[in-house]
Amino acid sequence: LALIYAKTHSHAVAGMILRGTFLARSLDLRWFFGGQGAARLLPEAWEAFCRPIPVIERDDPTLAYHRRVHGGDRSVALSWARAWSAWTDRVVTWNLPPPPHEQEGDQDAERLLAKARIETHYALHHYFIAECPVLDGIDALADVPVSIVHGRRDLTCALESSWTLHRALRGSRLVVVDEAGHVASEPAMIDALVGETDRIRRRPA
Repeated sequence: LALIYAKTHSHAVAGMILRGTFLARSLDLRWFFGGQGAARLLPEAWEAFCRPIPVIERDDPTLAYHRRVHGGDRSVALSWARAWSAWTDRVVTWNLPPPPHEQEGDQDAERLLAKARIETHYALHHYFIAECPVLDGIDALADVPVSIVHGRRDLTCALESSWTLHRALRGSRLVVVDEAGHVASEPAMIDALVGETDRIRRRPA
């Protein structure tokens, strides 16, 4: 979204620091919600994610989950939302220690269900973005300072996305953080983001 906005209103953008590039291509969706991407690195979690889906619907897990979490039976929707969240959380935090187990309250359940509904809605509709418009017209940002920061251990947004953006955007700077994954609050990622912010801040006007 930041890139699409910046291309459209490049005159209003002084600089950009992007973390964990996601280009919303079909291959990005297949990486996260298909059996040949992150699933190959986390097979146990992927099997648990697919287990509740009827065999006839397993070709499109996103659609199967969307139907259930948006269904009228709240208990069924919540059960599927928990399974959805278990998979997405596992991919996002695979390189981090497991968080302490906390009992889920009503407010937590509502938040989890709302999050799953939003995520399935956007994923099912390919984020309301055509196949590759994020990179189309990217030359509009040729004169805008852009730092692209990406954790090498990020399984949510594969490093290839940031590499592809960097190659397409002349003059951009790619910072690969070897010790970090996807989560912005990881210490190595914080250091990299602060460092790039300071670097852009110090640029002459």
